[in-house]
Amino acid sequence: MENGFKLKRKRDGFIQYYNQRESKLANLTSHFIELIVEYIPDKNTIAIKVTDTGDGFNHQMAFKTHNENDDFGRGLKLLKEIASLVQYNDKGNEVYIEYILED
Repeated sequence: MENGFKLKRKRDGFIQYYNQRESKLANLTSHFIELIVEYIPDKNTIAIKVTDTGDGFNHQMAFKTHNENDDFGRGLKLLKEIASLVQYNDKGNEVYIEYILED
């Protein structure tokens, strides 16, 4: 959702954010999320690609404006910490992630 991270920083912002989100989800008619999971044996890696038909988000700005004390945004940082590769498309509605499996 556009400017979700800004809204969440406001007093009662989480409530407003989730109310807006719930309303938008209830009115969806033709959008979808595509999930592709692939095992890459020569790299002993699981690759995951998630694409949605939404507007995406500014992933670069989300990383720049994240504050360690925020109650949100930890998922993006967690992905970068546990995955061997995280790539977003320019629009921000697709992410490609690789996880190396332990031997």
